[in-house]
Amino acid sequence: MNKDNYINKRPFNFKSFFKTLGLGIALFLVLIPMFTLIMTSFKTLEDIMHNPTGILPKVWVFDNFIKVFKDFPIFRYLINTVFITAMNIFGVALTSSLVAYAFARFDFKFKNLIFAILLGTIFIPSQILQIPLFELYRELGWFNTYYPLIVPAFLGGGIVNVFLIRQFIESLPKQMFEAAVIDGANELQIFFRIAIPLCKPIILTVIVFTFVATWNDFYSPLLYLMDEEKYTLAYGLYMTFSKFEVAGQTAWNLVSAANVVFVIPIVIMYFLFQKYFVEGITLGSVKE
Repeated sequence: MNKDNYINKRPFNFKSFFKTLGLGIALFLVLIPMFTLIMTSFKTLEDIMHNPTGILPKVWVFDNFIKVFKDFPIFRYLINTVFITAMNIFGVALTSSLVAYAFARFDFKFKNLIFAILLGTIFIPSQILQIPLFELYRELGWFNTYYPLIVPAFLGGGIVNVFLIRQFIESLPKQMFEAAVIDGANELQIFFRIAIPLCKPIILTVIVFTFVATWNDFYSPLLYLMDEEKYTLAYGLYMTFSKFEVAGQTAWNLVSAANVVFVIPIVIMYFLFQKYFVEGITLGSVKE
């Protein structure tokens, strides 16, 4: 039978059609708010007031982004957020890898029980721990500093990240580690020269998770930061929201421009590490 005739006579796949249709609708619902936000950031305030339902701007204005950086301390908030995010990424990636390597490589008493207890902490709502943590940080003199936002990242990296990396390490051939031991390598050498390079996909996945969580964090700065010059981008935009006004009206074009600045790094981060993100989730969540 001719290949073209075979393709033309294939039965219509309703399941595939409705799956594709559902994904298309979901994609549209996810992207339309982002598209509206971006278009609003290029509008004038008059355009928004007189044509609130319009999607595309009648006149494209690029000065909104200049005004955001010129009239508001967005650049200061951006620097603060980049610093805190970078420290969290380094701390989480390093310490979660170390803890995961220990659970994957070493045999010690009650190892599985300890790991199960740590996994159980996932079900503890973080709000329950906020009061004792706040009192602890206050007694340490860390109130109105970046320490509460940075130091926890260096204390284990989070059990979810540890779990993902541990599963990935356990899926690696044990013969590689055994060969390294025979060649005289110590555990730190094995960790940095063998485990870390092989775990690159899952570690990059953890980095993406950490980046998004830290960049979007609003609650922690709300609790611990008082000085405006120390605000992060998420908290700073909220605190200065009332200042985005023109003639007593909320300047939604400036608000949208500020939020586009806030979102751009997340979008860039995802597209840069999309390959590793998908690969890390696939390989790290299932043990072979």
